[in-house]
Amino acid sequence: MPARLAVTLDRLAEDLRTLGLGEGDRVALHSSLKSLGFVLGGPQTVVGALMEVVGPRGTILMPVFSRPAPRFSVAETPS
Repeated sequence: MPARLAVTLDRLAEDLRTLGLGEGDRVALHSSLKSLGFVLGGPQTVVGALMEVVGPRGTILMPVFSRPAPRFSVAETPS
């Protein structure tokens, strides 16, 4: 896929700001990476864009689904 069609960290950060997310905000995120198209750098790019936009005073909450564990255990489930 040509680089011009790739979603970059800068583009994601700009889009998040356009949506109203900003420095110091708190955001809960549940998303599908493939719905964004081809993200250059994968999930790390998405997390990097979120961290850039909310900054060190912001909070990012993302669910972690561990497999194949059928039940979540604070002591034993990796996340």
